[in-house]
Amino acid sequence: MKILCLSALIILFSVVIPCAKSQEKANYNLIAIVYIGPSDSPTTSIIISDSKVGAEEFRKNVLKEGGILTSVNVVRPSLMLALISDAKNYKGVVQQKQGNAPNSSTPVSITLITPQNNINVLLTAKTGYSLLDSFKKLNTDNNTLYSALSYFQNRIRPFVDDSNEGDRPGALPDGALPQGL
Repeated sequence: MKILCLSALIILFSVVIPCAKSQEKANYNLIAIVYIGPSDSPTTSIIISDSKVGAEEFRKNVLKEGGILTSVNVVRPSLMLALISDAKNYKGVVQQKQGNAPNSSTPVSITLITPQNNINVLLTAKTGYSLLDSFKKLNTDNNTLYSALSYFQNRIRPFVDDSNEGDRPGALPDGALPQGL
């Protein structure tokens, strides 16, 4: 269990710390969805942005191993704003429910980057699955993004079914690091 939590922290910090340093003044919007929980095989991360340059920069400079297993999706600005708005609604819920420490019950990391701020949110598999479902409903015309979201949902589905903790996510606001480290 300690090794699993330590592994999750290492993966989380490999995404959060570089993101906080290299993406401070982005002039684009971006959502990165990364699985940081236990797995028997790699899970493809998802980047959604309104800028191809911004998405590629994030993929190469922030994601572990240059984001080799990453689905990069450039969407129209109106969809991007709707997705960010939806994700921010989840951020408000998760901050009220649990502290800042990641654990094995928060296997989904969502990073929101806007010109105004960076937000990192940890979600339970159940909440992450719900957010992805919401993203799929907003996305009516991008089959590639819809497929990537469906794939990610399928990868976390076993953890949704096995979850006894229910809907208990945690959050790291504006690039903050977990306390106690």
